[in-house]
Order: sequence, then structure tokens, then C-alpha cells
Amino acid sequence: MSSQAGSTERVDAVTFSNDDIEDCRNWSKGKKNFVTFQVAMLCFAAGFGSPLFAPAEIQLIERFHVNQETADSGLAVFVLGFSFGPLFCSPMSELYGRRLPYLISWPLLIVCTIPSAFANNVAVIIVFRFLSGCFAACASNNGFGLLNDLFNHDVQARNVAMAWVTIAFCAGPCLSLPIGFFVVADAGPNFWILRMYFIFTACLLPLVLALPETHGPTILANRSKKMRKSGILNARAAHESQHLTVRQIYATHVLRPALMAIREPIVQGSSIWMTLTTALIYLFFEIYPTVFLQQHNFSLQLVGLPFLSLFIGFFMGIILMPILTKIILPMRFPSFLQPPNVTPTSPEAIMKVSLIACALMPVSLFWFAWTSGAGVHWIVPTLSGIPFAISTLLITLTFVNYLSHTYTIYTNSAGACTSFFRSIIGAVLTISSHKILSSLGSKWGVSLFGFLSLGLLPIPMIFLRFGESMRAKSYYAREASSIVANMKKTEQMAGLEDASEKPASLTSALNEV
Repeated sequence: MSSQAGSTERVDAVTFSNDDIEDCRNWSKGKKNFVTFQVAMLCFAAGFGSPLFAPAEIQLIERFHVNQETADSGLAVFVLGFSFGPLFCSPMSELYGRRLPYLISWPLLIVCTIPSAFANNVAVIIVFRFLSGCFAACASNNGFGLLNDLFNHDVQARNVAMAWVTIAFCAGPCLSLPIGFFVVADAGPNFWILRMYFIFTACLLPLVLALPETHGPTILANRSKKMRKSGILNARAAHESQHLTVRQIYATHVLRPALMAIREPIVQGSSIWMTLTTALIYLFFEIYPTVFLQQHNFSLQLVGLPFLSLFIGFFMGIILMPILTKIILPMRFPSFLQPPNVTPTSPEAIMKVSLIACALMPVSLFWFAWTSGAGVHWIVPTLSGIPFAISTLLITLTFVNYLSHTYTIYTNSAGACTSFFRSIIGAVLTISSHKILSSLGSKWGVSLFGFLSLGLLPIPMIFLRFGESMRAKSYYAREASSIVANMKKTEQMAGLEDASEKPASLTSALNEV
């Protein structure tokens, strides 16, 4: 950190020193792992709450005498909340730090679970399920930006941390449904499954309060404020060199996710595949109980157990990811797919793993579709969940990794785009799942998405072949790289201290957002 008092014409740059203890990159491995655990647990809780209403639909229908579509909406609106929450919490995390969105959203999530768990009115339950989804979205989306702060200079450690957070979010629904059906079977008319979620989220509040700040600009801004109070009036963090108006803040931070969705082909392509995988998981939340209850005559307590195959698949995906990365990244694909400039260390190389995962997706879907009937033993469609979960995890990890490499400090904004589309389509499929089953049946209904996934295979091929030029032409990728480069330049200049004369303004060359 450079901190010199001077005249009003001089700016004292507030930066991190090489061994700064407030810089999260210098934290011990144990502290980083604990923060990763905090993020993973909160992601798990967010994912756990999303399908929790599926077992409660039976209670809702019996208690309030509503139709199936109304019952489905209790799940759909929570998923819909996942689409709107990131539009606010992601820009907030880039403006005011990673910690503040958690401190605001998690207590509100706890409060909003109370009416949905104890109310005696369908409309109240559905409205507060939507609000719960909005506030849970912070934990499911902002964690990746926080991990990018922690492991900014350690790609391997960042990939491992993101993998564990991803599997925590994916494992939440897989465990939620088996537990949910067991609770509902013996709970009577009361929504004890939702009350259990209220208790669970409340118990995790200490983890939220203990979450440290990792956002470098926010830490430096707080430091500069303290310095100004102590009498160093010209102390400024690099990003404080420009004073943005409310309109500029709205345009650059609030609208950024929407503009990225319109202007960025990399965000668009990644969103399409991640939307498909997430939407299919929510589709299965409705299809699995129907298939195994009606076609395989499972009892209500046991109908959630087939979801454990997805849980197994997610863990297998975690094991396979580093193995596939080690084997496939050095491999040379045909030149029409992998140009000579794509090396094993290029960001585009991860698309080779993604291509394999995307090819595995239709295989798993056709497997489930054509073995789901009553004439086939239940274990056969159940096992199809393992390759489906493996492909889902690998697709998510590879595309998140690519977005992180491409947009660096704008990772949360890119994530907000993908979360929006994933949740919107997931909510639509949740509502329409029973109509798909009734009109097409489980075989052709699921096969429809198998054919769709086949048609999307060119996306990872395009990223692998043309990704480097796409990143070079990307407006937000270039802007993010410029900001990161300027921050590093400022730190290097500040590190000179008094060894040589400093320019009058260390931040004059910066073009921060």
C-alpha cells in the first residue's frame, strides 16, 4: 500500500502490498478452504430448497383442493426467483463487495420461509416461495465470484473449489427429494417439509455472518476511507479515481448482465447449454415421481430414492473432472476443431472436456426415456441418472471455467445472465412437465430433449475452434482485462514507494469502472 499525505493535487494510491494480510490471495490454505466450505454449504442450502415443494404438492392438493398446475407453481416460482435475484445481487457484489449481498439476502430468505411454511393460504405460500427463491439466488450465484477472488492466481485450486461448490448446489436437490418424500409421508396435512427448510436456513446464519470480504476494490475502498479519517485526505483506491453518477452506475453495473446477454456470444452459448442442463433437472423433479409412482408402483416414502443416482453421478463427475482434464487437454483434436494456437493451457482447451460431456447428455436422456416404462425393471432408468449427472456437472464446470477465464472480474455479471435464463426455462418446464408427460409420454417427452441436446453440440465446437478470436472481439472481456491490467500496474507503481519520484497521480492512467 502506498500512503503519503500531500497537497490536494496529489493522489495517494491505496493498494495491496505483496504480503498484505487483507488480500484474500495471501490467506492461508486453511482459511481459503473454510471460506470455500461456507460458500458450498450456502449453495447446498439454496439448491436444497428449490425442489422441496415437489413432495409438498400432494399435501397442497389435498389440503386446499387445488389443481396440479397450481401445485406445480409452488416449485416453479422458487425457480423463477433464481432468475431475478442475481440481477440485483450480482451487480451489488461488484459495487459493494461479496459479503454485503449475503448479509442482506440470507436473513430475508429466513424471514420469507416462515409464511410459506406456516401460512394457511395458497396465494401467500406461492408469493413467499417466489421471494425465497430471489433471496436464495445470492448464495447460488455469487459464490463463483468470491472463489475467483480467493484463487485468482491459482487456476487449479480455483477449479477444485468451484467443483465442490457446484456439486454442493447440485447435491442439494438430490438429497432434498428423498428426505422430502419421507417427511411428507408421515407429516399429515402440515407443511413440515417447508418448516424443516426454515430451521435449516436459520441454522446456517452464523456461517453467513462469519463470511469474510474478498472483493479487493471493496477492501481497498474501506481502507482508503479509514486513512482519510485519520488525516491522509488524498488517499484513494484505484477505482475511486472516477466518481460515477447514479445513471452511470446503473448503466455499467445494473444493466451489465442484460447487455452481456445481448452482446456476448460466449455468454449466449454458455447460457444455452447451462440452461438446458438446469431445466432438465427441474423437469426430472416432476417426471421422476410420476414415472416411479405410477409406472413402477413405488411407495410415497421411496419415490425420491432414484434421485440418489444423480447424487452418485455428481460425485463421480468430481472424480472424473481432473482425470479428464489431465488426459484430454494435452490431446490434439482434428485441426478443423482445434486450431494450432489452442494449447493445453489456453482457455479454449477446456471445451474439449465440455464437448465430451455435451455428447454424453443425449445418451443419458435417450437411456432414461426408452427404459422408463413399466415393462423395464426400475433400476435401469434409475441408473441413467448417473451419466446424466456426470454430464451436467462437467458441462457446468467447463462453461463456468470458461466464463471465469474470459470475464475475470465480471464473472458474477456473466453468471447472472446464465442464472436468469436457466431459472426462467426451469420454471416453464416445471409448470409444463405434466402436460408434456400427458401428451407425449415419458418416452417421447424426454426424447424431445435428447434431440435438442444433439442439436446443441456445435456450441462447444465453435468455442474450441473460434473462442480465442471471440474473446479478442468481446467488449466486456477486453474491458475486464484492461481493468485488471491497470490494477496490477497501480500495485507495481505503488510498490516503488519512495525509491523514485512518483507521478503526480498514480491513477491518471486508470480507466476503472
